[in-house]
Amino acid sequence: MNDKYINSQVDQEINIADYLRIMIHYKWLIIFVFGLIFILTAVYTMMLPNIYSASSRILIEEKNGNDMFFSPSSFSNTTINNTVEILKSRPVMDVAVEILKKNKDFSSFPIFLSLSPKYEILANIKVEKKRETNVLAISYESTDPKEAQAIVDAAAEALMRENTSYARLELTNIRDFLEKNLDTITRRLRNSEEDLRRYKLNNGITELSSETKQIIENSSRIESMLEESQTDMQIASQRLLFLKNELSKQDSLILDVNSILTSPFLSQLRTNVVSSQARLAKLLINKNYDSDHPEIRSLTQEIENAKQKLNDEVKRIVAVKVGSSDPLIYRSDLIEQIAKIQIELNVAKTKYGSLVKVREDYDKKMTLLPDTELELARKTRTYRMNEKVYSLLVEKYEDAKISEQAKMGNIRLIEKAALPGKPIKPKKKMNLFIGFVLGLGAGIGLALLLHSLDTRLRTLDDIDNYVNLPIVGTIPFIDSKELDLDKVEKEISKSNGKQKNNLIASHKMMISRLITHYDPKSPVSESYRTLRTNILAKYPDKKCVTMLITSSGPKEGKSTTISNLAIALSQMDSKVCLIDLDMRRPMLHTLFNVEKESGASDYLVDKTTSLDEVIFSTEISNLDLITSGYIPPNPSELISSARLDELIKKLKERYDFILIDSPPIIAVTDALILAKKVDLMSLVVRIGATDRNIIRRTKEILDNVRVNIAGVIVNGIEVKKYYSGYGNYYYYYYYYYRDSEDGKIEKRKR
Repeated sequence: MNDKYINSQVDQEINIADYLRIMIHYKWLIIFVFGLIFILTAVYTMMLPNIYSASSRILIEEKNGNDMFFSPSSFSNTTINNTVEILKSRPVMDVAVEILKKNKDFSSFPIFLSLSPKYEILANIKVEKKRETNVLAISYESTDPKEAQAIVDAAAEALMRENTSYARLELTNIRDFLEKNLDTITRRLRNSEEDLRRYKLNNGITELSSETKQIIENSSRIESMLEESQTDMQIASQRLLFLKNELSKQDSLILDVNSILTSPFLSQLRTNVVSSQARLAKLLINKNYDSDHPEIRSLTQEIENAKQKLNDEVKRIVAVKVGSSDPLIYRSDLIEQIAKIQIELNVAKTKYGSLVKVREDYDKKMTLLPDTELELARKTRTYRMNEKVYSLLVEKYEDAKISEQAKMGNIRLIEKAALPGKPIKPKKKMNLFIGFVLGLGAGIGLALLLHSLDTRLRTLDDIDNYVNLPIVGTIPFIDSKELDLDKVEKEISKSNGKQKNNLIASHKMMISRLITHYDPKSPVSESYRTLRTNILAKYPDKKCVTMLITSSGPKEGKSTTISNLAIALSQMDSKVCLIDLDMRRPMLHTLFNVEKESGASDYLVDKTTSLDEVIFSTEISNLDLITSGYIPPNPSELISSARLDELIKKLKERYDFILIDSPPIIAVTDALILAKKVDLMSLVVRIGATDRNIIRRTKEILDNVRVNIAGVIVNGIEVKKYYSGYGNYYYYYYYYYRDSEDGKIEKRKR
């Protein structure tokens, strides 16, 4: 006997056919789970609200090298990431909400009901960078398509406003400064004009000498240039203060501004600019030189060239000391701008100092005038100076306003959000497909799980792998259709008398599934004949064969199997005796429709009972039956008694085959005792009912008492569901023998 099964787990290779068989077996479970999940998915999908998505695109432009904030060297992914974070900041969202509130449909938007629209937008707005571009896509999802469109447009507009406001910040500061000074100089001009008018009226003086007029003209021009120079200094100081404030926001300076300003070459260039500026100031006050004079134009061009050299040198030094690939390039841009403006401020201070000295010379000349003419000259000079300064400030103020309005941010809206036409969610087809896959997968998975937890033997392969015993017979599941019960019942209704009684008895036995007698040409009957052949092959020359048919547990069909096998043996004209030694739950008397009294237990207990008294002749030719008799209190003792050995010995003298039905092995020891008294023993295993752990324990028990098992009889195979050679065999046999139902019934009548 092969003991591998008992000591080790059998590794099985599951093929596609096995999976198909499992799915067919659990088909209703799979259909239920699949239908449940698919229906739930469909209901959930239909209940979801439609979600619409709107998107717009903005471009972050690269500025030229003169822009202090976005030079080509500093434009990078960091700039784009900063823009994304700025867009998602609360200040920008505040502006976006204010823009959104101006929408005429705002009150109908779902966000109108939100306690905090700003935070709801922040939580749901999405910003995505397009690969290899400086384009950002802004998108928003909402149940209202108009709301999605409005929020995206509002967010883009708010970002551009904030970007433009930041880009204009320096120019805005300059404009505010000029506006404040313009108010001051306007009041000064009015006051000086009123003082001059009153002085002329009070003193009766209306005209000055030509020499005095020239002095006043030159002096007022110097005062105007002084005021302009002072204004330039103040503007430069404002810009310098702004840039230093920007620089102070950084963690630390990577370059000292003074190290740039103290560069020898820069000092020389600055000296040249200051010298040229002083010479230009002297020429401008000379009446022989007008603004279009070649020397003045040449000197002006020289000063511009020197300033350009200063800017270029500052850039070069910053680039050398910082490096264009430095992640802190923004700081270097700030330092560069600070250095440039510091130089401009120094030049303006030098120019202012030179003009102050020239003004002092004219003040000395004016002191030589008569007192009355001197006072008139001073008031006239003050008025003209204020007038020129006013004109200058008005011009600069208008220029500042134009520059401020012309200054744009580096963000451009390249595509506004379009009104969504179709919802993007829920994706009904995708959800249904996912539900289909999940439902099917869950159903199949649950089926495989239950199959893996199911320890019952379900196929012949399971028998081979787990039982590891030869299969001496395979018995298909006996369907009531095979027994033609309906047709027999019709015959009973048409008959009467003795024939009717016989048909009633036959009907009862058909219900008892003695199919080898009532339907001998059925595939099931053929399977019993195959079992008969396999058993006869083991003892071809033996005069009398005793065999025990048992099972590992109850309800595996051992009584039906042994009864049909006994009928199959009797059909060979062999004398067969069927003994029911299951004295605990006897069944054979019920199958053959006889009384169980006066049976085996009576013979074993009462020595006066003769053998003929317990043998019943059945209506089946050559088949006799010994029932269990009354149920004794000690079945095991009776079975192990010498009286049973004597019974079997006497029966061997009368019969060719003695078949014994016993209780299951796991339940009691009766079958183990009987196994020692017979020639062969077979186990009935019911497909789909017998537990492989129980059958393994049964084998261990039989091996312990050294019982030789002839093989197993596989019972309850559903041919139509089991795809194997056996199934094909029964299929062919069915159509070979069962081609005419009417013919079969007629044969029974004869």
